[in-house]
Amino acid sequence: MGPELQELRRTLSLADGFILLPIEVAGPDVARAQAAMLDGAGWPTATIEPVDDDGWASLVASILDAAATSARSVMVIGPAQGGAALHAALRLVNQRRDSIAQALGRPLLWSGPAEFLKLTWERAPDFWSIRAMTLRFPRSSEPVSEAPLWPGAWVADPPERLREVVDMARRQGDERNAARAAAALAEALLARGELDEAAEVVAETKGAPSLRMVEAIVSALRGPRERAAAILEDGSWTAGVPEVEGRRLVALGNLELEKDPAGATRHYEQARELLRGAGDLANQAVAVANLGVASMRDGTLDVAATLFEQALELARGAGDPRTEARVLSKLGRVQLLQRDSRRASATLEQALECLADVGDERVQSEVLRRLARAYIELGDPEKAEGDARRAAGIARSQGDAEGEREAEAIAGEAREAMGVP
Repeated sequence: MGPELQELRRTLSLADGFILLPIEVAGPDVARAQAAMLDGAGWPTATIEPVDDDGWASLVASILDAAATSARSVMVIGPAQGGAALHAALRLVNQRRDSIAQALGRPLLWSGPAEFLKLTWERAPDFWSIRAMTLRFPRSSEPVSEAPLWPGAWVADPPERLREVVDMARRQGDERNAARAAAALAEALLARGELDEAAEVVAETKGAPSLRMVEAIVSALRGPRERAAAILEDGSWTAGVPEVEGRRLVALGNLELEKDPAGATRHYEQARELLRGAGDLANQAVAVANLGVASMRDGTLDVAATLFEQALELARGAGDPRTEARVLSKLGRVQLLQRDSRRASATLEQALECLADVGDERVQSEVLRRLARAYIELGDPEKAEGDARRAAGIARSQGDAEGEREAEAIAGEAREAMGVP
């Protein structure tokens, strides 16, 4: 038991009857772990964690029901964000302050992120006025590394069909349509993670301006990055085409993100404005999502979550399920970092639904790995192990050795949680 939990245990042991004890934690997962540790330390704690409007509507009733249990304390676990049902619940808590205190006669732990505690102060000031000193469990200060999204266009036609179109146009001597179809083929291959095949299409269609972006992204992902930088730093091939210029700026920002995050952010912001003006909602979503990735690296997870929500609206407005899934994967990662595995699992399940008809197996493997991590935290290691094994199989088929290793490690953690050697 760490020093913060020891302080919590000491505070509870000194309590005589009811006290309202605010506890600031990074997210619900931390609160659940605290309750489990208190149980293990001989201080059984009843937890109340509303997850929907009905749960918030019955909050006061749930607190009063806990008074009839043998628990030595009651913990209410709240979220970082909440809607009208949470606001209504807090108003009722405020009105029933005295009856809650009288009925419980034991510590009431009011646990959640800083946003939840602040909302309680705003919406239930009388209830908040009887609180003890807030205990804070600091967030991790480790930097968060997350890969940015690359711009592009999702092509619904399968690569096999597009190859036929390219071949037909070339047989007819129609180089213009052949180049156009080759650009669509390269985009389709790139989106599906088939980098070698995309590079071959670029090499076969030398000099086509429409393929410069694909060539740059393939070089950035596969190497050499110097080639990608040379293409992207020369903006002459995007002149007069704002949507292409916006994509170029997003890709250039991705190259800069590691060494010059401030410069990358400037490029993402410029790209967002250009793409908004051009009406390219899908790549505007990518630019906004990458601003969220930059915020993750700064450690401002709340800002990142807001940006991912904005990117999600844009992707849905564009009717682009692949970009929607990629953004949901980022949002799920933030929610995992915020120690809110319930929300993360729901978000990542949505991402899997989006990917069902898209065919982007690399993203599917990433989502499954993150989903497995969420289910371990939620205490469902069997589901976690199944998702991790699926992720490992997909990564193996894609030649993604790093993804396969990560998935196998998560599967191992799940088996350990099940007590399986």
